[in-house]
Formats: sequence, C-alpha cells, structure tokens
Amino acid sequence: MENLFRVNRMFQDNMVLQRGKLIPIWGTGTPGEELSIMIQGQTWTGKINTKGTWQIEIGPLVTSFEEEMLLTSQNEQICLKNVAVGEVWIAGGQSNMEYPMKYEQHYTEEVLNCANRNLRFFDYPEVSYLGEIEEKNFVKTALWRVCDQKNMPYFSAVGYYFQKSLEEMLQVPIGVIGCNWGGTPAAAWINPEDIRNCKGKIWIEEYENTIKDLDLKQYESDYANTPMECKDDWVDSPVTEHMLGHIIPKEELMEIERKFQIGEIPQVPMGPKNQNRPGGLYESMLCQIAPYGLRGAIWYQGESDESKADLYGEMFATLIQGWRKLWQEEIPFLFVQLAPYEGYSFMGGRNYPIVRHWQQYVADHVPNTGMAVITDGGLPYDIHPKNKKIVGNRLALQALAKVYGQNIHCESPMISGGKWKEDSLILDVVHTAGELVLKGEEMQGLVIMQGDKLISKYQFRLEGGQIVLWSNQWNANVETEIQVAQTAYYEINLYNKAGLPLRPGRCTVSAN
Repeated sequence: MENLFRVNRMFQDNMVLQRGKLIPIWGTGTPGEELSIMIQGQTWTGKINTKGTWQIEIGPLVTSFEEEMLLTSQNEQICLKNVAVGEVWIAGGQSNMEYPMKYEQHYTEEVLNCANRNLRFFDYPEVSYLGEIEEKNFVKTALWRVCDQKNMPYFSAVGYYFQKSLEEMLQVPIGVIGCNWGGTPAAAWINPEDIRNCKGKIWIEEYENTIKDLDLKQYESDYANTPMECKDDWVDSPVTEHMLGHIIPKEELMEIERKFQIGEIPQVPMGPKNQNRPGGLYESMLCQIAPYGLRGAIWYQGESDESKADLYGEMFATLIQGWRKLWQEEIPFLFVQLAPYEGYSFMGGRNYPIVRHWQQYVADHVPNTGMAVITDGGLPYDIHPKNKKIVGNRLALQALAKVYGQNIHCESPMISGGKWKEDSLILDVVHTAGELVLKGEEMQGLVIMQGDKLISKYQFRLEGGQIVLWSNQWNANVETEIQVAQTAYYEINLYNKAGLPLRPGRCTVSAN
C-alpha cells in the first residue's frame, strides 16, 4: 500500500523559515495517523484529519543558518536538510517583479561574487488554474534555490537586490518567495468576492459577460491549441532573451504592437484557464502559498491596470486587505511606484500618471505600507527597465526603516507646497534628508502652469529643503500650479541627500 504521508511542496531542502513567529507546516497523509515535526531540539505533534490533510504550527524559532527538520508519521520519515531560519518575504506582481537576474543590467558583475548561502529564492510555478501544477512538469520552478552562480540567474532581480540589502544589514538568512506573472492585472490577485464588493466589480462583470455563452469543449480545444511558451523554461527561452535582454527601441515596440493587432502573437483565450481572469491567480497561486510563515510582501505591478486606472486605488487597497486576511495578519506591504514609460499607441503609458497617483494614495492611507519611488529608473519605449538594483535597494530601505526599525532615511523627497516672496516662487520640499542634490545643470520633470500658460523659462537655486524659482514670464498675482512627473515618461534628476529621487506630485500656489 502506497504511503500517503507528504509535506507541501513549499517545504523542501534549502528553505527559509520565518523566525520569531508561529509557523504553519502542512501536507497530506493517511487519515488518523499521528505525526510529529522536530527542529531546533523541539518537537510538535498532530494528527492527520479524516480528509487526509494535516497542519501543525511550530515555533517560534530562532535565527539559524543550517538546520534539519524531521517529519515523522507512523510509517514514514521525511528529513529536510540545510533549512535556514531568518526572514521571509513574498515577491508579487507582474513582469517587472518576475524579471530574472539573468537579464538585469548589473548581472555580469554581480554574478562573479554572488555565492551566499543566506540568500534563497523559491519561485512558485505560474499555474493559471487549480490542478495544472500536477499536470505539468515544473522542474526549474517550485524549488528553493541557494544563491550561487548556477542559481542566481533564476532569482527575481528585484527580489535579489532586496534580500541582499536586508542580509547585509540584518546578518540573517533571507528567503524570497516569487509569486508573480507578467502582464497580469491586480484583479487576478484578489479574492473574487472582494472584487464584487468594491468599485472594481466591473472586472467581474466584463469577465462574466465574456464567458456567458462560452462553449467549454471548444474553449478547451482553443486553449490546448494556443502556442504558449513553457513557463517553466521561460528564463532560458530565446523569446525571453529577446524581450528582456536588450533595451527595446520605439521601432521594435511598434512592430510588436502590429503583431498583436494581426494575431501573429497568440493570446490565451479568455475563460476559466486564462491567467488574467478576476481572482484566478489568487486561487491557483497565492492561496497555494498561504499561510507559509513570512514577514511581509513586496509588490511591483500596475502596468496592466492602465485601462481602468481610475479604479486602481480601490483595487490595490482591496488586494492588500485580502492578502492580509489570507495570512490573518496585517503583514507589511511594500510596493514600487510605476517607472516612467512613454510606450506607443495602446502599448503606451498614457494613464500611468493616474496609476501613480493612486499608488501614492495607498501609501498615504493604507497602514503598514511603503512605496519605493523610481522616477529616475524608466525607459521611454521599454516597459522593463533593466536597472532593478535601485528598485530592490529602495524597497529594502522601506523595510529596514519601517519593519525592522532602523534609523535610516527611506522616503523620496516631495514638493509639499509653495509661496510667493515678492517675485520669487519658493517651493517647500519634505523628506530632503538635510538637503537637495541636483544631478545636472537643469531641473527635469518640473512643469509650471499659470492657467493655460506654460512657464517654460525660469531660473532656480536650491536652499536646504526649498527650491527657489524666478522668471520674467510669470505673474506673481496669478494662481500657479506646480506639476512633477505628471506625464507618462519623464526624467527626474533632483534627489535628497540620501540619494532618493523626487516623487511625482502636484501642488497649487495661491496668488501673491
């Protein structure tokens, strides 16, 4: 008789367990059997229920760099080796979080001395429906990788730099669990019932309208016959190398759009196996990870919500609340504001300013969140900026300051208001870390409007936490609007003393 005792695939050799918390361990087995888990000299016991599943909470555990975990049932024993205990974070979102180290801007120099047994990465397979993970052979994902020259190419680049920065400061093992899928909207990662109960229910309504007359037999045939790149091999695919391995010029973006429009680039048909359907990846991926013990989440997404940008604030807040409900804890949720991106036609970023506005809103109004600003990290026609080092490092600053309580500066500067002093316009800036630093001669990304009139020529100087401007084009007796990074693409070169760039925003200065 086959023994049914198994531990969930999340628990493997080389894994990282969260320190200082109760940690759920779960799996399957023969109903009624007793089982035990032993680690760090402690033992916890439980029983397999009548449905053949089990879950035992262990811990809290202390920081450790190498352990063995022994799981024992009445007839079988499982020994997990090289288990570390430290800090665990989930890395969610779409392709800019998924983006692997293999194609990152600093990869060739980083890989030379990357070996670090304290950095470990688990990439949950990209499965779009329940049961798919059992149907396919995911041999390059669904395993814990220890960072070395062989494994680092498969790490999420943002996740890698994030965990590397944390490990350098905290000196403990850092595990990152990748749970992301390129091109997916926030709705894919939210409990469907939560979507129905917010303004974003239009996502559900559109989906249900699309599939109301769906012929499931024909759908299964169409799905099976849609040429799709194997998601397990995508890091090493020539298609991936072409899309991620170089900076895309406008001409190539135009050609990609043309192929989309004429159907040369096949799309997975919308339906019960499409990864973009509302709630789909919440069920087939996120719920399969929960309730793995972790400290918090990092998130890089929003590009695929441009078509419904006005809804993003509520959708994103609902997503965060839903994830916290799933883990039954108000986990820290740190995220990346969208980078500058011009794009082209329907592949452009025309509504990105709206998405960025709502990201700032969430950072300001949803507790225990933090936003990394990358206004200096975009590319005009490539939606995948290659410099992920600044992204991961800035997320790490958020974590170190807000989660781990370190006295470091993590916020980007922001223009908070202004006033007239005679004919000079003085802008107040918060989060300067002491002073402002301009990299270049002219200030970029700043627009000054008086009614419909653009003030195109002005002079300026930096005075501590203020920007002083003067111009012979303006009238101090007119209300003036200051806009920062309010276009799809822009370039920002004003930083605070901590090296963080000016964030998007706008303010109105009353007439003198």
